[in-house]
Amino acid sequence: MKKIKRIFILLSVLLFSAFLLSCSKKEEESTSVSAEEASGLEGVITNYFQQIEAQDDEQLEESINSAYKAKEELFYNALSNYKNTKKDLGEFQEIEKVDVKKEGDTYVVDLHAKYAKRELIFHAALHDDYSGFSELSFNPVYSLSEKLFAAFQNMIVGMGTVFAVLVFIAWIISLFAHLHRWEVRQAEKRRKEMERAVR
Repeated sequence: MKKIKRIFILLSVLLFSAFLLSCSKKEEESTSVSAEEASGLEGVITNYFQQIEAQDDEQLEESINSAYKAKEELFYNALSNYKNTKKDLGEFQEIEKVDVKKEGDTYVVDLHAKYAKRELIFHAALHDDYSGFSELSFNPVYSLSEKLFAAFQNMIVGMGTVFAVLVFIAWIISLFAHLHRWEVRQAEKRRKEMERAVR
């Protein structure tokens, strides 16, 4: 019996280890990019970013609508995100730097742009055959205090909602006493009516 337990424990540990190893995330190694490729990608991404940045609100809305009509979800989401974060950024000032690296079969480009209120990281990932974007996003960089304030606001709204729902549920439960009284009255009426009918 003890041998069976030991074998069972050993098999359990081995299966658990195999499970953990199979679930581990493989990190893709960043490989170096040649200077020509890096400068070419920097130029392409910088031009693309400047074209988007140069658009006014009306043109940006047209770009979003055309991406929606063409069912280009990647561009639609990225441009919508950019439009929604524009007010948090302020006025565009300059492009600070462009980082280019290759991860697996994808070129990853991060363009750091300086705005009046905060920095924006324009993240783009291109297939190694330059056939198109696999990732595209506009990520404003918020300070720790801004993140904490937003988290605090979300917590207050969430807790307030839960509290309101609990109060509403408690109110509904308190009405059950009135329901019980009504049922008792109805039962008494029926009993009296039956007594009258019997007489």
